[in-house]
Amino acid sequence: MSALAFEHNQPLDVDAIGALFESEHDQHLAWPAAAWPFDPAQWFAALDPALSHRSYFVTDNGARVGHIALRTAPPDSPADCLVSYVYLRASHRGQGNARALLAFIEEIAVRDFDAHALGLVVRTYNPIALRSYERAGFTETARQDTLITMHKIL
Repeated sequence: MSALAFEHNQPLDVDAIGALFESEHDQHLAWPAAAWPFDPAQWFAALDPALSHRSYFVTDNGARVGHIALRTAPPDSPADCLVSYVYLRASHRGQGNARALLAFIEEIAVRDFDAHALGLVVRTYNPIALRSYERAGFTETARQDTLITMHKIL
């Protein structure tokens, strides 16, 4: 496992997020509905800080190797915050790094949002991410087609 660090993406730099993706498939892992080639306006709208979104780069020895975001959940959600746009470069997958990402984002959720529960969605065709979320204590709460909704009590 690498010694990962986290860098708040503020002001929001969506072009730097786009530079992380090595292929359409990689971007699809982070956001299946995103346009390809990378559309900065689409990503800015999705991660707009004015709408309570927080974006973080994942770094390894100063190099950006991933991304994770957090936002407040809508009022009808059982979660207080939602984890989204999670991505690690292929070179950093399968090494236990997801634990560090999720521990970091949980800390931010509790400290900055007084969150008691997190939610996220994952796709059935991303079994590595699904296993990582399960190992981190997330449980499946709903499934529709390829979409799996998960929650974790903090």
